[in-house]
Amino acid sequence: MTAKWKEMHRASTLDKQIRELQVALSELDTVRPGKQTFIQRGRILFVEKAEIIANIKKGEC
Repeated sequence: MTAKWKEMHRASTLDKQIRELQVALSELDTVRPGKQTFIQRGRILFVEKAEIIANIKKGEC
């Protein structure tokens, strides 16, 4: 039962991460081309163009 619970918990966590990435991608799609936006990596914020961030996020899905 513990192994099954761990699998369900891991699947739930992965589903949550996938939903967060999908929301981030849909938000990036609304940004006008060429506009720079922030992306957080750990505790550091980077300024990148929206197209670059969208490509990074799509690679994470």
